[in-house]
Amino acid sequence: MSDEERLALQQGPKLQQRRAKWTREKILNAAGELFEERGFLGTSIGDIIKRAGVTKGAFTYHFASKQQVAAAIQESAVALDGVDQDLEIMLQVMVDVGMVLAYRLLDEPFLRAATRLSLEFEAKKNYRTPWADWIQINTDQLNEAKRRGELLPSVDVSAIARQIAGQWCGIVLIAHALDDSLERVEEMVAQMYDMLMESIAFPVIKREIDFSPDRGRRLYRAYLERASQAE
Repeated sequence: MSDEERLALQQGPKLQQRRAKWTREKILNAAGELFEERGFLGTSIGDIIKRAGVTKGAFTYHFASKQQVAAAIQESAVALDGVDQDLEIMLQVMVDVGMVLAYRLLDEPFLRAATRLSLEFEAKKNYRTPWADWIQINTDQLNEAKRRGELLPSVDVSAIARQIAGQWCGIVLIAHALDDSLERVEEMVAQMYDMLMESIAFPVIKREIDFSPDRGRRLYRAYLERASQAE
């Protein structure tokens, strides 16, 4: 048992849980920075431990391998935190998922790393990618939007679900390649969804959808504020 784990046990269950969560987040953020900079193969467990400033015991308490770290990063990539799934217009919910993720990319290294990791040739073998999860989320939301009468009759749900994930990822890669920055990614993702809705949504529905570039930012910050007040 590491000194960090022994101290956590002495502080009681609640503090122990907070400390464990904090340590895990430090490891994921450090790994995210390194994976983004060097890729999966160019990063070692030792590199992650050093960057995170934790002991080897603390690392192995949370993760048994580098593959597990990468898998955890991928699992966190498509989260619905900050998204109200009970809105009247389901297409707005679908837009919000992509907008919140675009905002979080700016501040969370492990999300940027997830994008890079998911495109490596060995990704599926070494860990997992988030694309199947996101495509399924898109599919479920599009089917519900269709049930509510929001989609045009000609829409191919399966094709659009894949297209959304692919276009979102492409925007992030283009921003990196051409602008060397994610500064405009929220604006670019908002434009993507705006143009997409022209071809899949009834006009009366599209007019009600908020495509503001700062929508993801507003939603996620409100979510964090609520979570902070609940503690």
